[in-house]
Amino acid sequence: AQPIQANSRIGGHGIFIVGASNNCIIGTATAGGRNVISGSQGHGVVVVGSNGTIFRNNYVGTNTAGNAAIANAFHGLNIDNSTGTIIGGSAANQGNLISGNSQSGVVLANASSNAVIRGNKIGINLAGTAAIANAEHGINIFTNTLATTIGGSLTGEGNLISGNALCGINIADNSHNAIIRGNKIGVNDAGLAAVGNRQHGIFLANSNTITIGGNSKLERNIISGNGDAAGENGIGIWNCNNHIIQGNFLGTNINGLAAIQNYDTGLSLTNSSGNTIGGAYYMQRNVCSGNRIFGIYFGNVDNTTIRGNYIGTDRKGN
Repeated sequence: AQPIQANSRIGGHGIFIVGASNNCIIGTATAGGRNVISGSQGHGVVVVGSNGTIFRNNYVGTNTAGNAAIANAFHGLNIDNSTGTIIGGSAANQGNLISGNSQSGVVLANASSNAVIRGNKIGINLAGTAAIANAEHGINIFTNTLATTIGGSLTGEGNLISGNALCGINIADNSHNAIIRGNKIGVNDAGLAAVGNRQHGIFLANSNTITIGGNSKLERNIISGNGDAAGENGIGIWNCNNHIIQGNFLGTNINGLAAIQNYDTGLSLTNSSGNTIGGAYYMQRNVCSGNRIFGIYFGNVDNTTIRGNYIGTDRKGN
């Protein structure tokens, strides 16, 4: 069924926050606290020049059951030149379902900073079993957007970012110092089958000092099942430096015991320097196996260390 598009007749956004409207709360983790923000011919939500917005327990781009799209015509959430935005959370009913939008699910742009994105489902249905694709990226970060945190180190902080038409996460244009931890990217909620993003799981371009993964099981990203054409990888890095990539499973299931291949390469770096891949501690080990072509690919890469990883085996080294 199609929505009654009252807002759409004037081309409006679902929610538009502007003019230093700070510390607004959109949705709460309480009974009756959810907004369904779908069917607008603008963005689902736009926040411009406003800080401290909290966005929780909403459905953006889907129906009330969370099993079919009612697309917003542009992005689901468009955060512009804003600081300290919180999207989701680790507790029950704090995460958002952001799927089915006609462009990206979440956009952070134009000198936004210190956003935190946790506990959401982006590009997939509420059950976490099948795609409701955002027609561009799941999360798209660009133009001098700094210090974004996607996921985290504690139970419930990871996001499920799968089924999107382009990349799961795209970070570009001098958007430095992001942290990406504890997410499932390209798989179902159980982590046992592919619900792939159609391009890269994560793609970084012209953005430095990004951490992917960490030192514990909860900080591990599962980045598998992504891409449907040559050159589309679990992680693609182009023209950027000083990244730390540790403790991830690239091309396997959540148990690290069976392949869920990325279409091309597990981890691909081009025109990059100063990276650390793996580490001496066993939890810093990346398992980069099961991918269709290469485990790790370097092109014009300098001063980068690969150590302690399992490449071509399961997590037990078999």
